[in-house]
Amino acid sequence: MSEEIDAVDLSILAILQDDARTPFTRIARQLGVSDATIHLRVKKMEGIGLIEKYTVIINEEKMGKPVTTYVLIRVDPGTVEDVCMKLLELEEVYEICEIHERYDILVKIRGDSLDEVRDILIQKLRSIPDVVGSEAYTVYKTWKRDTGIEITKI
Repeated sequence: MSEEIDAVDLSILAILQDDARTPFTRIARQLGVSDATIHLRVKKMEGIGLIEKYTVIINEEKMGKPVTTYVLIRVDPGTVEDVCMKLLELEEVYEICEIHERYDILVKIRGDSLDEVRDILIQKLRSIPDVVGSEAYTVYKTWKRDTGIEITKI
């Protein structure tokens, strides 16, 4: 962790991670510092790339994308970056991770039905040049989904 980050910064991160809409005035009161201090520290953490963006977590099912599938993809040697660049173009792809095992890439896709996921796999993912194999794992029930990271005190 950066030397520039102290316990106050970590406390700010923990509060914002729990609810990014928390007003700086409330954070300041909670931590016993001024609003300006919170503002400056958040700007500093944004500037060094510690805070990348603020977002909303949306319920996939209620938005019509209830089927989540993880796909392991094997590619020709030396083509991982090219394949990942093609995957970035697909709106149905929500996460792309380079791995180094029997497979080269782990991808998370979402669809409105099993048929749609099947079409994504066959027509889009497996048709990318240099993809030589894949395995798909459909999620039946998600027991935990946490987008945060544990923040510990210094």
